[in-house]
Order: sequence, then structure tokens, then C-alpha cells
Amino acid sequence: MIVRLTILWTVLASSHFILGTSMEDLLLYRSNDLRDQVYRVADSSLPLNQSIFDQLKNFLTPLQGDINETCRADSQRYIDLLNSNTTLLTGNAWAYKMYDASAFLPPSGLLEGTFKFLGAFDSCKEVNAPAFTGKHCMIGFLPLDFTAQGRDIQHLENQFGRYRMQSLRHQSRINPEDIYQLLYAMSFARCIPSSCNETDLKTSLTHFFQDQGIFLDPQIYNCHTADEEIEIESADWVMIGIVVFFAILLVIGTIVDVSIKYLEADFYSERFVQVFQGFSLYTNTVKLFTTDNVRPDSLHCINGIRFLSMTWVLFGHSYSQFQGGIPLKNGLTMSDPDGPIYGSVAFQAISNSYVSVDTFFFIGATLLAYLTIKELEKTKGGNVMFWIMYYVHRYIRLTGVYAIVIGLWATLLKFMTTGPTSGALLLESEACKESWWVNLLYVNNIIPLIQQGSVDKNPWCLGQTWYLANDMQFYLISPIFLVAFWYNPTVGLITSGLGLIGGTVAPMVVAYMNDFPFSPSFISITQGFDYMIEFYVVPWCRFQPYIMGIMFGYLLHTMRNQPKLKMNPYFVTWMWAIAGAIGAVVVYSLYPYGIEFVEAGGANIVGSEVERVAYNGLHRVAWSLSLGWVILACTKGVGGPINTILSWPFWIPLARLSYCIYLCHMTVITYSSSLMTFPVTFSHFLGVYFILAMLCLSIFGAYILSMLFEIPLAHIEKIIFAFVGIGKFPKAMKPPPKEEMLKHN
Repeated sequence: MIVRLTILWTVLASSHFILGTSMEDLLLYRSNDLRDQVYRVADSSLPLNQSIFDQLKNFLTPLQGDINETCRADSQRYIDLLNSNTTLLTGNAWAYKMYDASAFLPPSGLLEGTFKFLGAFDSCKEVNAPAFTGKHCMIGFLPLDFTAQGRDIQHLENQFGRYRMQSLRHQSRINPEDIYQLLYAMSFARCIPSSCNETDLKTSLTHFFQDQGIFLDPQIYNCHTADEEIEIESADWVMIGIVVFFAILLVIGTIVDVSIKYLEADFYSERFVQVFQGFSLYTNTVKLFTTDNVRPDSLHCINGIRFLSMTWVLFGHSYSQFQGGIPLKNGLTMSDPDGPIYGSVAFQAISNSYVSVDTFFFIGATLLAYLTIKELEKTKGGNVMFWIMYYVHRYIRLTGVYAIVIGLWATLLKFMTTGPTSGALLLESEACKESWWVNLLYVNNIIPLIQQGSVDKNPWCLGQTWYLANDMQFYLISPIFLVAFWYNPTVGLITSGLGLIGGTVAPMVVAYMNDFPFSPSFISITQGFDYMIEFYVVPWCRFQPYIMGIMFGYLLHTMRNQPKLKMNPYFVTWMWAIAGAIGAVVVYSLYPYGIEFVEAGGANIVGSEVERVAYNGLHRVAWSLSLGWVILACTKGVGGPINTILSWPFWIPLARLSYCIYLCHMTVITYSSSLMTFPVTFSHFLGVYFILAMLCLSIFGAYILSMLFEIPLAHIEKIIFAFVGIGKFPKAMKPPPKEEMLKHN
């Protein structure tokens, strides 16, 4: 069989002299008639009589331009073997394997939305030539003036992938500008010699296209070889040392804890136990999953709301990966007006999941006001130390594990960038390396605005943490409203009312002045990143649910001793119906505008100016009112089955992990997507499968972060404050005295 295949390949390789065709043309054969049907581009529409895609197929490896000579020599050897009729006979089959590992162009499925052409990732890395190995590189293109604008490459890819390409589906003729837009949306693989670096590839591509009179900006997203080595830098060693330090604390704490509880060891000093037992993996895991240690005055339903809202956020981010992150065969279905996304009313719960973040603002402020006003009444407004610790404890509580995650992402994350589309992870790592201080100062939501929309100087590290920046900024000014409510309820209502009015007027004015859309789902190509920087992440446009949460928290505080609402059952039913209707309108009312948006190719702003300004200014108020009724009804005995679900103890451990889930879930999703070596066909079944996998992996990652860093850091805070006399040492759990044990026996 092997002999027959060798003879066949030899005949094919030899026949190109007879037929006047190279082996490259044989392997890339496509019907000219079929290609003419798909790419009907006028001869005068491009500098050459061929489409850009026909030109791309001729670029296999770096040869032109100012590249290193070893790369040029290896590339020339590769090309020579492809055009030789003795390649297999001389034992150089690696050249065919290398060629076969590159993406074939023109590609099939392009007009169905196959925009990522990965080639054969593993096959490329298996290439082992005498002087080099195979290197798999992902390539894309941008307009020459695009990178100067400081925009996100992923954003551009999503925009073209979601909207602009939809108009190409049913066209019989493709205009030249559409060819360029297809190219901007595409990325494809080339298997090149390992002696060529990314600069060589970019330089050669630029030179190659300039020779054809085509001016584009090639982007090399990432390159990988089988034996690639990532240099360990000094910062990496520091981060490894920090991880090892916490791991040692965890091991010591676990040994101390287990030896006391199960081996009845009594030779540890009390102070030693107080210091180290709090690092125990065993005890901290038990505490995490314990559901009977909840305070009696806790708002139990918030546990369910918190975790389900976190899941809602994860659902939205996971599905967004199908709009540019995950390689798809049918990507255009994502923007089809009759497809599974925009053609489904039910899917609005995912498409318009942005209010899930407002839920966090609301419940966070509710708990803050509910607990803090009670403390203010006990301490008569709080002393200086109370307010110092109010800020210090909050910063340490949020920043400890946050700083660890940023450090891990800035250093060790790069060692996980091993997939064919790992470029997004590399960008994330570089962003955290450059902008870590912006995040730790909690100004990552306003720095891009100060820099006039550019994210080049300080790129976004952990992009989803714009929420944390807003939350910290709101927390800084929260005493204004909390003290006002404690001092005099009327003053508190006036102060918070003014805050609500300001928080409502601000987004309406910003939306009106900039002609902004309803939500991020309606960002037009012309608006680009401006909406996110100038509206979506800035505090003056997100304040409404927070101030309403403070007002609602005060309401719950005044009703602390009232176990049940004194309402007629019929009135309660009507309240549930109204709250449900309000919430449904907020989430589902944008459905017809979504259809209009994709039918227009994403190039137009849909909805009248009045509608857009009203929605941007009022939908968060409406959502907060709806959510407030749910919490009020559940805590005051009229929640019925909804309270049973939301107050289920099962949610308690998951709610405790929500913060760490929020920190790591985006990277878990991006990393998982980067490992995919082939395009998939999108369906909701695949989407749910992917989402559940991401949820489970994120929960597991959050558990590791919590056990190794979050809980130990909280324990270290207690120990430090105890040593300086501000707090007390944690209670040591030691075995009972031997006399008592003998008595029980």
C-alpha cells in the first residue's frame, strides 16, 4: 500500500511538467467556473486581474523584503521542494506536509461565515525538516489607518463578523470594497519554517502586497512551534515565589488543622494555631460549603440572585465568543435576522444581558446600606477609626485576590498561550503587564476616556473589571448618603434623590450628545469603541442602580423588625405581575430593533433619538424597581416559590465564589476558545454545552483562587490588625482536654 501511494505521488509530482501545472496548483485545485461564480470581481476593480484571495494563495512563506537570511534560505528550500518532481523520492515529504498544514485559499464556506481558517495546527508543528521545524502562524489584516486609532482588534473582527458580512450572503456579485471587508474579517494560517520570526512574516507580507499594489496592514496574531520555549523573566520568578509562599501557608495550615482535629495533637501553642489554622484547606473548604452559619438577619435571597446574575454574565460572555473568538463554519447565522440569535425573542435574555451587571450594583449597595446604617446607629455615626477601617477593609478585601490575579495574568498567563488562536491571551497578558497600576487604583474605567479613546498607552487588563472600578468609586462617595440617612431620613431621601436625578440625567445627556445606541448590541461600525469608553463604563452613566440600592437598603433597615408585608394577597399578586412586566420590558423590548439593525448590516443607528435617550436614561431605574420588589417580597414573607428558589442553601457556597468567578471567567472562556483547532457549526445545543463547560471550569478556578489566595489574604488581614491592636486574633480550634475526653469515654 505504501509503495502504491509513493508511486501515485511520484506520478502526480512528475505530471506537472506535462500539464504545465505545479504541485501547488494541483493541491489547491478549485473549479474556475465555481470560483468565477463566487468571486465575480471586474478586471478593473483591483490592481490585478485576480482577486485578493487569489493573491493570498501565492504567499506560502516569507521570501520578500528585509528578512533574516536563514529564514529566506529555508523558505526557498521549502518552495523549491514543492515544485520539484523528486520531493518524495528524496525523502522530503515534510514539504507536502507543511504545505498541507497551511489554510487553503480561496476557502470554502466563506460566504456562510467561515472567517477563521486554521489549517492543520498539530500537523504543522509535527513538520521536522533537516534544518528547521514547522511554525504555525495566524495572520489577519487591518486598514493601514486602523491601528493608529487605538482600537481593539477583536472589536473590529466582531463588528465585521456580526454585521457587515451578512449582506454578502445572497449577493450574486461582490463589490471590490466587500472583498476588502471580507479580508478584514478573516484570519488564516500559514505553516512556515521555524527560522522565520513574526517580524519576518509581517515584513514579507507587507512587501508581497505592496508589489501587487495592495496596501494593507498585516497582523500576526500568534505563532507556535512544537518545541517553543517562553523565557522566564524576573517578574515571573517573583510571581512563582508568591504562589509558592501561599501554597506553603496552605500546607502548614492544613497539617496543623488536620493533626489537631483527627490526631488530637496538643503540642501547638495557641498563638501558633491562631496564626496558621486559618490557612487550612480543610477548614476553609468546610466553611465555604457550610450553609448553617448564616446570620439570622441576612437577606437570604440575595445569595441566589448573586450567583444567578454571575451565571447570566458568564452566559453573555460565553455566547459572545461565537462572534469572533471561536472559529465557526456558519458565522453568518449569528447575524441572520431569521437565525438563532436575532431571530429569537427568547434569546434576548442573552443578547440583552447587560442589566445583569446593574443587578450587582443594586444588591451590593443594598447590602452596604442595610448593614452600615445599623452599625452607624450602634456607634452613633461612627468614630474616626470606624471610617478609616470602612475604606481600608474594603480596599484590602477587593484588592488582595484581584492583585494576585493581575500578577498571574501579567506573568504566568503567557505560558498557557499554546493554542492556534491564542493571540487574545497574549494581548491580555501584555495589557496586565503594562496597566496593572491602573486597575489597582480602580481608574481603569476612566483612563481610556482621559486618553481620548486610546487604549494603546494603558490597554485594558481584565476588561470586565471596569465594574470593580465603578463599584469602588461609588463606595468612596457612599458615606454621603449613608450618613444622611442615619442623621435624618428626610435628609437622606433628599440627598439620594438628587443623586438619582443626576444619575438619570447624565446618561440621557451623554446618549443625546453622542447619538449613542440602545446598548452594546447596537454599536454601529462607524461608532466603534466610543460607546464603550464614553458611556458604558463611566461612573456617571452607571450610578442609578447603586443609589437606588442604597435607598432600598435603608428601606429594608427600617423594616428590619417587620417579618411580613402587611398587604392584601391580591395586591401582592398585582405587584409581582407589574414587577415581572417591567423586567420583561427592559430585557425583551429591544427585539424588533435588533432585527432592524442586522437587516441594515449594522451600519445604521436604529430607533428614534427619543427612544434611545429614554431607554438609556430609564431602563436601569426600571430594572432596579423590579429587582427591589423581588428582594422585598422574598425577605418579607410574600416571595412564594421564587423565594424558595432564590433562598435555597445550595446557592450560598456558589455566591461566596462569585467574586473569584467574575475575576477569572473571561480568561477561562478565552483560553478554552484558543485551544480549538478546527471550526465548528454553531447551534444553541453547542452554545449551551460550551456555556456549562465554562461555568464548571470557572467555578473550579474560583475555588482554587479562593482557597489559595482570597481566604488566606483575609486571614492575613485579621492577623495583622490583631498584632497592631485593632482587632482580635481568630479563635483557635483545639482538641478538648484529655480529662474531658476520658470523661466522655
